[in-house]
Amino acid sequence: MKGRGSEGLSGKFDRQISGDDELVSFNASVARVLGETAVNVAARRGRPIAVSVVSVSGPLFYCALEGVPHDASEQIRRKQNTVLRFGSSSLEVGQTFDSAGLTLESQGLSPLEYSLVGGAIPLRLADVELVGVLSIVGADAIHDHALALEALRWHLGTTPIQTGTHALRSSRRSDPRVSL
Repeated sequence: MKGRGSEGLSGKFDRQISGDDELVSFNASVARVLGETAVNVAARRGRPIAVSVVSVSGPLFYCALEGVPHDASEQIRRKQNTVLRFGSSSLEVGQTFDSAGLTLESQGLSPLEYSLVGGAIPLRLADVELVGVLSIVGADAIHDHALALEALRWHLGTTPIQTGTHALRSSRRSDPRVSL
């Protein structure tokens, strides 16, 4: 995604969304746990974020920590719209558009309704289409995307993602699913 400060990293993250990242169930309780996990990880790192979890039929969880951009809920809405329309992470959609030389406008879509930056990932059940979206705003596109994946993986109990030379999650001894 040239021009977004993420050269060479976005493809690595998108390849890490796999069948292992499918939920066993999805409801308001799962959405709350996913959202709280993301909030707890970010809070422990001193990162202000806004996080939202929606189902395909509506909102289930939202939290904005102090210090997030004033338009965080609007950024989240646009990222969610992208995932709901294309069924892929907002980072992957942005990368696809960039590599094909496309813009939202060239595809008849409004940048007021969609976003091509990372931070929103699809939530799926095994053998089921898209059931929801986990979205984060607060850092750059790559780190928002990585934190969304990390929260999902904490919930699933799977391997954390890596960026560069360090893991994006803390040790198991400080499980972010436990409130601060």
